[in-house]
Amino acid sequence: MSVASELAEVDIARASSRPFSLGTRPVIRWIKGDGRDDEVTRSAIAQATRIFGDRVDYCMCSAGISAARARAILAWSDQPVEWWPLGPEDNLQLARVLMAAGCPVDAFGYWWKWFPERVRPAAPEWILDGDMVITGKPSWFDEWCAGTDRLRISQYDSWDIDGSYGEYRDFVDLKKKLYSGLVSLPPDLSYLPYMLELLAIKPLAFGHDGRVNTSEQGIIAFTFEALNAEPFPLAEFPFARAYDAELNYGMKGPAENVWGYHFSYSFRRENAHFQRLTSEGHVSWRDDEPPLIERFNWLKNFGQWGIPGSSMVPGCTERVSILAHQYAGRRVLDIGTSRGRLAAILAAQGCILTTVDQADRGASTNLMQMGVQMVVSDAADFLRRVDDQFAMIVVDLHDNSEKVWAELWPLLGDHVESDGSILLYNSHLWQQPYWHEEIGLRWITETSPAGWTTEVFPDPTPGMVICRRAGQNAAPSKYLPNSDDAVKTKVTAALAARFADRHTELQQAGQKAAELLAVAGHKAALDTARSEIDAAQASLIQWLNEAKSDLAARCREGEQLISQYAVQLTQLVNDVRSEATEGERRAAALLAVAQSGIEEREQQIDHLKSELALLREEQAAFETLVRTQLEELRQRLGTLETGAETWLIPTLAKHSAALQRRRKRFGLIRFW
Repeated sequence: MSVASELAEVDIARASSRPFSLGTRPVIRWIKGDGRDDEVTRSAIAQATRIFGDRVDYCMCSAGISAARARAILAWSDQPVEWWPLGPEDNLQLARVLMAAGCPVDAFGYWWKWFPERVRPAAPEWILDGDMVITGKPSWFDEWCAGTDRLRISQYDSWDIDGSYGEYRDFVDLKKKLYSGLVSLPPDLSYLPYMLELLAIKPLAFGHDGRVNTSEQGIIAFTFEALNAEPFPLAEFPFARAYDAELNYGMKGPAENVWGYHFSYSFRRENAHFQRLTSEGHVSWRDDEPPLIERFNWLKNFGQWGIPGSSMVPGCTERVSILAHQYAGRRVLDIGTSRGRLAAILAAQGCILTTVDQADRGASTNLMQMGVQMVVSDAADFLRRVDDQFAMIVVDLHDNSEKVWAELWPLLGDHVESDGSILLYNSHLWQQPYWHEEIGLRWITETSPAGWTTEVFPDPTPGMVICRRAGQNAAPSKYLPNSDDAVKTKVTAALAARFADRHTELQQAGQKAAELLAVAGHKAALDTARSEIDAAQASLIQWLNEAKSDLAARCREGEQLISQYAVQLTQLVNDVRSEATEGERRAAALLAVAQSGIEEREQQIDHLKSELALLREEQAAFETLVRTQLEELRQRLGTLETGAETWLIPTLAKHSAALQRRRKRFGLIRFW
């Protein structure tokens, strides 16, 4: 059995609905809600992926945003990112507590940040708000990556805390001024039990709304205080709030190493600090959209989602993308979905796409609302089960053994259209030392199969073969060698810009065009369409003429009715005017009465305000008196305790001893 076959048998993606969670590499995670801060989150993820590269993994959890919106936010990423749309099932214990407090799912608000508790429990993890941008590394970054750093949480040392912890203010050490902006977790630490324990001691008030209520801050401050989290101050990660004129570095002012900014309130309004810092180059920004292929870099796969492996290399991806343009509006099959990167590129090119994989590594989520049919199945089983024909088939398998291809190749030929193409990736994988057993495609690179012609591309590694039926003119692939990277990039960008905008129109029109062309051929379909258009045009002209005649007759009848209605309307207007005059007199009288009543109520309100002010003054005086009396009582109690210890207790002891002696004497007297 080959190495690839052995890996396929132990593929963790088959045993988990979320393979990403099973990793141990450090991960940075943002929470993105339905606010106006999409551009901030997009820059945050883009900048982090460029600072840390593949040293860490990345995850964006979202609540209340569409798949298209999530893909737009992730389009600037330079590294793979796990997109995790949230639901109550991601933290059922916390969801039950919120629902028991009468909080519906769409009002979870700030609580979504803690769904799930950990995206990767066995790894170091950062949890950030979606409006927090990391611009550098903290001094303890290496220890965090290694899993040896302590628990940390952000601190707002210049915070006016009054009311900010909601109904849990009394449970929190107000001097520490912890807030939940960024939490840095070591591996295997669970904080949820502390949250649930406090929520059991003091449940949320019924009718809780997590979108406006700040109790979540109090719960988090208590939890991480109980876990002895180390705070890091605003001096290192300042506030750049939308409503503040200046950056807020807290009590200490800016630190030597400022490694991020919290663009608070960007979810509600435009943030001038963000605009300024992007224009100055401190925060990542680009004025144009990335080329088509780059927009889906976040769907690359470096192994953390299942079988160790890599996504299709750029040169081969470009070749597939350019060839796919020929088949826009036609059915295309992608075998080996992985996370859905190539499938997304093909769908964006206007292909009517079906994609097949043995396991769902998140592709069904990543490709939502793109018109892609995702099938979880063995490739050979799928091809035996369906009769569909495809204009292009792309195959990217991890297992490229002779056994696999002896079964798969005949099935592929039965499902490609006469003018279609089959693109086989990993054709030269066997030339790499670790994968020397993957020789299932070697024979195709050396000798064209009977009835087929082949174009062989050994570079870039691991190679690709394009197969077409013999006698079919090979369409120019327009592939540019790797040595001309600059020209290749320009051509790819131009093609992407030209055709990406037509994606939606091509998908809608493609299905109808494919069905028509498959039945009658291109020319016959056009002739049929022209005949139908001519017949429809004649029928439409006839209908218009008839409609004109009918409309003229109806207009004459309408004019007569209008004349009659005009007379009746004039009389009605006169009647209404007379009634309106009387109504105005009545209204004036009622208004005078109402104004008098309003003035009386305003006087009553002013009187009540005066009484309320007096009551507040009396309350304050009473509270002061009570505090004074309590303090006096404490002093008297202290005096009594001191007197009891120094005089009362010894005196009682003496009296007790004397009483015992008297009892003994009395007993002797009674004996005699």
